[in-house]
Amino acid sequence: MKVFNRFSFLGLDIGTSLIKAVQLQKKNNDFILHCFGMVETPAGAFKEGKIVDSESLIGQLAVFVKDLSFKGNKAVACLGRENVILRRLSLPPMSRKEVGEAMKFEVEKHINIPLEELIYNYTPLNYSRGKEIDILLAAVSRQVVDIYQEVMERAGLYPAALEVQVLALTRSLPFYFNKKAGSSYPDYFILLDIGEDSTGMVILEKGDYSFHRNLSVGSRTILKGIMDSYGISREEIMEKVELGQLFRLKGAEELANPLAEEIQRTLNYYLYKKEMEKIDYKGMLITGGISGIKGIDSWLSSALNIPAQPMNPLNILKVDNNIPTRDNLKRNWFFINTAVGLALGRWEHAWN
Repeated sequence: MKVFNRFSFLGLDIGTSLIKAVQLQKKNNDFILHCFGMVETPAGAFKEGKIVDSESLIGQLAVFVKDLSFKGNKAVACLGRENVILRRLSLPPMSRKEVGEAMKFEVEKHINIPLEELIYNYTPLNYSRGKEIDILLAAVSRQVVDIYQEVMERAGLYPAALEVQVLALTRSLPFYFNKKAGSSYPDYFILLDIGEDSTGMVILEKGDYSFHRNLSVGSRTILKGIMDSYGISREEIMEKVELGQLFRLKGAEELANPLAEEIQRTLNYYLYKKEMEKIDYKGMLITGGISGIKGIDSWLSSALNIPAQPMNPLNILKVDNNIPTRDNLKRNWFFINTAVGLALGRWEHAWN
């Protein structure tokens, strides 16, 4: 179905450090960034990825939303990766109706939380009659969902959906690869989302989700190591980040090695699970708060021997000339990939 001159829901990424929002407009085959905004998350609103101070978050979000010039009041938000349990399951051949009936038992078997305390959804990764079916199962505490919905509603938004961050990010890939339905993807590809406290790593096989792991190393660990080593303040280190000088500091790459080591351990584990001797990764897309730092792509490419490049949403979007924050957008594009993926949900099948 072709959709013309329509606006997306507001893609809302409520992070532990920043709240990011994006609305898109589709005109013919172009996706236009109609609205963009970013504001700091209130200190102490999150703990270990969970909302613990909803009142301060509601107050900040209400002001933020009021200042945004976006169409409508519907928003799609994502649940932080710390809140979501992901499982890849294999089911014997069965009809789509039977898959739905079987999932209740699969959830009880694979997730050690009472069913009445969970909200779950699933996505068939493949479906061919008479063949084994791969399923991606996502489950989250009902309490977590209730808190997100309350925060959005009291801030003046209608929560159209809550999504898993991993799926929101991977939704953008067909547009980055400029692929239409039926065309081929790299056999193996990596998507790396470097957050402040942790890093989400997704391995894709022929464009489809294959494996996901949360790594305990994030940008905070890397930046703190450099700050401690050089005896410089957070303000000074962030200035070097903005100027693209971080990886020019002597020894900075070695201090960032914990992240590369975690990635390599995960690749080794995935190789073991696949029972393969070697996997030839065709590339890695980097997103998250430090993906815009000059030199991080070449450092990761060298450390892992895998070609890496930043995941820049401005490569797939046109920007509305009326956006008043264009300069801010050019400086902070690396923060909005999740919000863009959430907004793209309305046109997920636009290439079909």
